[in-house]
Amino acid sequence: MPTWMRVLIGLGIALLSCGVFLFLFGDQTFCALKARYEARQLPFVRNTPIELIDSSASRSLGQKLSYFGFEFEVPWDDIDNANSRVVGGNKAVIAFRSGNVLMVWRGSPHDLVDTIFKTTHIDPGTFRTMYGGEALASDYNFQRIMLEATPDAITPFVSKRKAIEQETLLVMKGLSAPRGAESGMFLVSAGEFKGFQFGRPSKAQKGFSVELYSATDSLDFIFAPKVNGPTPISQADVNCILQTLHRVPTDAETIKASRKIQAVIEPILDAQLAVTAQDDSQASEFRLGKRVGKVFDDRSSLADESLVVLLSFYIGEANGEDLLHQITLRGKRMLPLLAKYKDKTVVLDHDARFGTVRLPLDTRNEDFTLAIKCIREGTVWGVD
Repeated sequence: MPTWMRVLIGLGIALLSCGVFLFLFGDQTFCALKARYEARQLPFVRNTPIELIDSSASRSLGQKLSYFGFEFEVPWDDIDNANSRVVGGNKAVIAFRSGNVLMVWRGSPHDLVDTIFKTTHIDPGTFRTMYGGEALASDYNFQRIMLEATPDAITPFVSKRKAIEQETLLVMKGLSAPRGAESGMFLVSAGEFKGFQFGRPSKAQKGFSVELYSATDSLDFIFAPKVNGPTPISQADVNCILQTLHRVPTDAETIKASRKIQAVIEPILDAQLAVTAQDDSQASEFRLGKRVGKVFDDRSSLADESLVVLLSFYIGEANGEDLLHQITLRGKRMLPLLAKYKDKTVVLDHDARFGTVRLPLDTRNEDFTLAIKCIREGTVWGVD
């Protein structure tokens, strides 16, 4: 057989083999090549979440905060109240004088899956067929499946369906992963919540985040440290927040303070914030005492109710003792007001500004219980 004929036969066989290969594995090969290209552009898509080994929590003196029905502690006591705010009813921006910023978002445990349905118009039945019924149950389940996807799982020899499913997950993983993911992804938990930490605090200079999910809620904590700032954020700081995070008991319904009451108590709370910030401490403490004393001297019904509302806030140790004294001194007329506000979370128009002086639910309830007990027994707390 002539050489040229052998060459032609060889080329024909090669072309036929390529044709058969492309027919059988073409889509899978395309997905595999595309996945590896994406991995070169976004190397973190090769990573999967791992257990967070470091469980140490900061013991630094900080503050207890309360937002959107949840309480947690931050290991810093330099909150910049002037630049902290609540946005849209479910987002809090907490600024610190160090230049660091912590953002807290509350949402639904199905926001991610719902967004996918809205933007891609994919049918829930198709989604269930592709990723299983568990993926539809919660954002945590779907995100866990998505974050477990890697380019190595896509080869020319997997089924066409699996290749397309995994490539779709990989694309979503690259598009949706928050800042910090390139330095690591970790599995975390916090009470009723479980979720993911995106980024190592020591390496994520542009910030990192924690996304948590429960059966009824989702919470996002976004950490934005100031580059080369005086207070770097550590993993122990993050763990402090996670280990103290808890839901405010469901019987703590909200109650909105009237404008008149807010006009009475807000100057007092502002003075307490100034004392906490140590802005001209002696003058601030004098101003606080003068404003508190003015309400103590007022025997009107507005002052009565304002005193009871103040039980929900920290106004200093000595002023807090005097507050209980004044309430119990006024006697039985205070009982209906104490019953009205007990087990309720007082809502103010400027809630974000006063979040750092709001007392934890358990501390506040102890004061309410003590005041009610003293009045019913005909005693007065403390001495004149």
